[in-house]
Amino acid sequence: MAKRIYPETVKKWAKRIGITGGTLIGLIFAYLMAIGAISNVSYSEDTICAGTINDPCYAYINFTANEDIFIYPTNYDPWGRDTLFAFDPAVKSWKLERKWGKYWWEYNLSKPCTSPRCGAKKTGDPSYSLAWREGKDYQIRITVYKKNPNDRIKWGIFSGVDEIDPIFYGLNNQSLEKEYNELKREVSFNSNLDKKNKINVRLETELMEYVVRGINRTVAVFNIENKHGKYPLDLILGPIQFINRDTREVFEREYHYEYKNSIGFESIDDYNIICVNETSINGTTFEDCTKSLVGSHLKEQFEFVYLNTSEDMKKGNLTIAIVLDVERGDNVEWIPTILGIEIDEWAGFIAANVIYTDNEATGANSQVYTFSNKAIGTADPTRIIVIGVTGRGSGGPATGVTVGGNAAALIKAEVSGSSDTEMWYLALASGTTGDVVVTWTGGQARAGIGVWAIYDSNGSVYDSKSDTNAPSVLIDIPAGGVAIGMAYASNVGGVSTWTGITKDFDVVVEGTDYNSGASDDFVSLETNYNVTSIANGGTGGEDGMVVASWYGTPSTDTCDCPGSGNWDVTCSDNCTIFSNCNLQGNNLTFSNDNGHFNVQANISNFDKIFKYDACEIRIYSTGGFGK
Repeated sequence: MAKRIYPETVKKWAKRIGITGGTLIGLIFAYLMAIGAISNVSYSEDTICAGTINDPCYAYINFTANEDIFIYPTNYDPWGRDTLFAFDPAVKSWKLERKWGKYWWEYNLSKPCTSPRCGAKKTGDPSYSLAWREGKDYQIRITVYKKNPNDRIKWGIFSGVDEIDPIFYGLNNQSLEKEYNELKREVSFNSNLDKKNKINVRLETELMEYVVRGINRTVAVFNIENKHGKYPLDLILGPIQFINRDTREVFEREYHYEYKNSIGFESIDDYNIICVNETSINGTTFEDCTKSLVGSHLKEQFEFVYLNTSEDMKKGNLTIAIVLDVERGDNVEWIPTILGIEIDEWAGFIAANVIYTDNEATGANSQVYTFSNKAIGTADPTRIIVIGVTGRGSGGPATGVTVGGNAAALIKAEVSGSSDTEMWYLALASGTTGDVVVTWTGGQARAGIGVWAIYDSNGSVYDSKSDTNAPSVLIDIPAGGVAIGMAYASNVGGVSTWTGITKDFDVVVEGTDYNSGASDDFVSLETNYNVTSIANGGTGGEDGMVVASWYGTPSTDTCDCPGSGNWDVTCSDNCTIFSNCNLQGNNLTFSNDNGHFNVQANISNFDKIFKYDACEIRIYSTGGFGK
């Protein structure tokens, strides 16, 4: 027996049994269940979705038709009883569909059915909108597009009778739980609904990153693993809060994101090293090693390019860099918001003039040691490369050091028995990696290096000292300068403890022989500053240390309000003004060079401001001129 369902009939039935709310489609389903026309009704639960074209929200209703059911077109109802679904808050658009084979087909309840997909047959009444046939199972889908992907949409089709009201959640703090893995520095976001892992974010750089001062510097890199599917990037990546770690003040800093992009593959040469025994003039036997080309392999190359956060992130992995201007004295904690949740377990950066970049050590028994493809820091016109060198054997001291084929100059050497500890340097503006080649007077049983990059220096060595056997030196360090130390310890079987400057690395050279390096930035002038390096808690058989300091570029105080007189600002200093400044009727002049001047406080009582186009003035909500 067929059931013919008219909207008015359903409304009268609902009124008669006291149903006062709900939607038309809900009332239809309630009526069909009440009269036994359908059974085995089930529906989907709460879900997470963006409600966009790439990530629509879906809800499903399944049932079995116990007899032929015909539903006729809806008409206008001023009381809103023809509303098929209720959404709170309102949605951008939606549609009702049924499963047809592998595809979904949209119902239109305002028109008669003319297709088999809505149940029409070649003969019979063509006036119904859809027909469900006896004994068949049906799956109905509601597809919803949100106005805002973060909206929490409660949708319903019944009210009062077996109410169906699941929720479409956004991918945010309402639907996710944060879990932090300290060892991996990874944050996992897991669904509150099905407990499945949706997104993982892993910090690739250090918790405290030392970054060279300058424009458009990368201060952090992290990887996003998206298991959910396409989702708007601007909802994954929320705002970043910047905090001065010294004062705990929150401040603003412009930044942008870049992503790791493959640019193809590069052919990398493969070499075979062949060594033969040789005898030096003084009778020492050593191995003379040469490299021969034996083939090549392909290595994928990458670059970081600007990330447009208005786009969707696809399912998969995306490596992202935070890029901003690093200013003199920066000691910054940054707290990102990801998926509406703050990640306060991360991280920070410090503006530095000296950066440790690499080390290597080996017992190759050779006169010429080649340390291939060593990191030498970010290319910069002011960069100085410093190479700490150690060796053990009868072939010292070193006669030359080159970096990428460029000759370095010796600063100081410390010889202790058959052990050598030396420091070399050169100015090198270009390149980020290079072979470091150390040539000795004769064969050395073992050798090692440490590599540092100095920036914003005038290139001159300020002071250098060396010592042996529990080495300790008193060295002068200029204001705004840096100090670097290299140490070697034999027969110790342990690591070094530095005082005065911060250890960068310990590395086994061979057996129980160790190399160690340390470095630091200095704000103020230091005279007779003590630096020590003690191996394994005491002296080894032969210990040596060399420490050197360099001029930096000390602050010219152009970022400080003068208190009286004119204020002349060097724009390339990239000043940020946090405190109010009263110029007492004097002038403010900006230099004609590239940079910016960040105003986060009030600058008042000035006569004139002189500015050139190259200098960018940035006024934040907390700052201004003449207030």
